[in-house]
Amino acid sequence: MKTCKDCNQQLDNTNFPKNCCSKDGLSTYCKRCCSIRTMKCRYKKQGIDYTNKIIRQNGIHSSPYKVGTKEYRKNFYLISNYSITLEMYNKMLISQDNKCLICNKDSELLPKMLAVDHDHKTGKIRGLLCIQCNTGIGSFQDDSNLLKKAISYLEESIKDVNN
Repeated sequence: MKTCKDCNQQLDNTNFPKNCCSKDGLSTYCKRCCSIRTMKCRYKKQGIDYTNKIIRQNGIHSSPYKVGTKEYRKNFYLISNYSITLEMYNKMLISQDNKCLICNKDSELLPKMLAVDHDHKTGKIRGLLCIQCNTGIGSFQDDSNLLKKAISYLEESIKDVNN
């Protein structure tokens, strides 16, 4: 058993990442706190105000899900990457009628959960999209002008085929 320097929780040694420089070969921070510290560092390097994000991420330690379960991992992923909990994700999903906001594919019929679409500059969440729609928007670098040009291009090519 070891106590994390950040969250002060006494945890089993398996909850601490390896660190060859320490006496016991383990980090002084638990895996969850290491993840939060890494996110903090990433945000700082990108010049993003991480204060609200990190406060929400500290909720990881009081997760309602049992450690190691699929729900726990989803919750951890959502908090770490988008600062939303699994409950918030599920509310968004219900408000979208369990469908992708662009193509209306039913999330139940998809192999993976809907992706959290967000503005990469501000971090603001726009909605939940299927992988294809989210990747498509990302391929156009979230630029509506590029998307409009692509639409024009497709419409012109359809006209040429029909003539």
